[in-house]
Amino acid sequence: MGIRKANIESDLAALIRIEKSCFNPGFSGSCFFYFIKSESSPLYVYEEDSGVEGYCLCTQNAELGEVWIASLAVRPESQGQGIGSSLVKHALHSNAARSIYLTCQGTKPSLIAFYEKLGFAKYNTLSDPYKEGLDRALLKFSPPGYK
Repeated sequence: MGIRKANIESDLAALIRIEKSCFNPGFSGSCFFYFIKSESSPLYVYEEDSGVEGYCLCTQNAELGEVWIASLAVRPESQGQGIGSSLVKHALHSNAARSIYLTCQGTKPSLIAFYEKLGFAKYNTLSDPYKEGLDRALLKFSPPGYK
């Protein structure tokens, strides 16, 4: 079926299920409610006939010309099928920005390689920014014509 913006009525329960299956503790239902309603935080879902398979949450700072991919999640049973890549590509092409950033666990080389295949480059390492005992890699994507 494809990628579209999330809808509270049809997607909230699925977003919460995906979040709980991928992250601990993860976002709450009220967070997803806020993101769906927010103009500055587009939340895209990947939907198939069976329902929502994944999501990509972006936050925008129009003043700085920046977009952050704040979260990407795909149902564990559906991982490895290109859903995450499709969601990231959609986010890259749907947001007019000079730079697009994200962070990921710096201890997972396969995760960094996933984003590098999509055009991101490692920009920096953040030392335990969320006080969870994990360093995070900061990655940056610059659309053609921007540095």
